[in-house]
Amino acid sequence: GKLLMITNDCKNKDAKAYTTGRQQLTLRPKKTRCYIRFFSDYTKTIVVLANPEDLSLVFSALPGPHVLVFPDAPLYTIAAVGDDYLRITGRRQEDLVGKGLFEAFPNNPADPNAAGEKAVRASLDYVLAHKTPHQMPVQRYDIKKQDGSYEERYWSTLNKPVLNKEGTVVYLIHATEDVSVQIKAAQRDARLAGIEKAYNLFMNAPVIIGVLRGDDYIIELANEGLLEVWGRTSQVVGKPLLQAIPELEPQGFLALLEQVRTTGQPFYAYEFPITLVRHSQEEVVYFDFVYKPFYENEKDKDGKAAGIISVGHDVTEQVKARQRFKNV
Repeated sequence: GKLLMITNDCKNKDAKAYTTGRQQLTLRPKKTRCYIRFFSDYTKTIVVLANPEDLSLVFSALPGPHVLVFPDAPLYTIAAVGDDYLRITGRRQEDLVGKGLFEAFPNNPADPNAAGEKAVRASLDYVLAHKTPHQMPVQRYDIKKQDGSYEERYWSTLNKPVLNKEGTVVYLIHATEDVSVQIKAAQRDARLAGIEKAYNLFMNAPVIIGVLRGDDYIIELANEGLLEVWGRTSQVVGKPLLQAIPELEPQGFLALLEQVRTTGQPFYAYEFPITLVRHSQEEVVYFDFVYKPFYENEKDKDGKAAGIISVGHDVTEQVKARQRFKNV
C-alpha cells in the first residue's frame, strides 16, 4: 500500500495533544478522528489510531519493506519500521526506532569503496528539499550481521515525502527492496561468460596453461597444449596433480608449488628439464614457464594463495638442437 497522508480532524475541546517526534497528533480521550490513510490499487483502508504508539503498529503492518523517518537531517531518526524490513535486515524494532538511519546502518568499514550511506543520504536530502519522491538506482549497501561481519547486499529504493496540509514534510518513507539475489545472479552469469571466453582462449592458446587449486593442487584447468606435453587426456582435470602425474613427485615440484603459494612470489624457469612418462616411456622435456599464485579476494593476499596459475612454452626442440650442435 501507499501511505499518503496523516490528517488531524479532531474538534473536541477535550482532545489531548500527543507528540511523536516532530508530528503532533491530537486525540480524543475515547474516540479519535485522526487517521493514517493508506491505499492499494483495489481497496481504501482507514486506520483509526487509539494512541500515538499505533503509528508504529500500523506502519509495521504495511506490506513491503518500509522505514518511516523524521525529516531531521542529517540524522533522519527512525520513527517506525515495517515488519518486512525487520525480516530482511535481521533487526528488531527496539534496535532501530529512535536511532538515526545511518547510525543503525553504517557503511561496511572493511570496504573502502562503500558508497551506500552517501547515496541514500543524498536521496533523502533531495526528497526533503524538493518534496517529491526519488527513485534510487540499484545500490550496494552491506548489512551488519549478528556476528559483527557484513553481508554484501543490493537494494532498489524509493524515498517519498509525507506532507501535512501546509505542505511541510513531516515524515519520509524509505521503501526498499532487497535485490541481492537478482544482482548476484547477474554478476555470476557475467563472470561465467567471461570465464567461458577466457577458457576458450586458454584451451586454444599456442602456450601451455594450467590452473592448480588447493593444498592437493587439484588440476582445475589444463589446455590442449599442456595435456599434449603431459601425454594425458582431459580425464586428469579434477584430480590432484601428483595423482594424475605421479612422476613429478620425486622431481621436487610439490615443494616448488608450496613455496609459490606460501610466499606469494612467482617462480620463473628457463629451459627447465622435466621427466615425463609419455607414450609409455620416460622422456625429458624442457620448458620456459612461470608459476604465479592467485587469490580468491584481495584481502587474502596476506595469507596462503588459493592456487597456482602456470603458463609456459615447450622449448625441447630448441634445447635438443643446441645440444646436437655442441656434439658435432
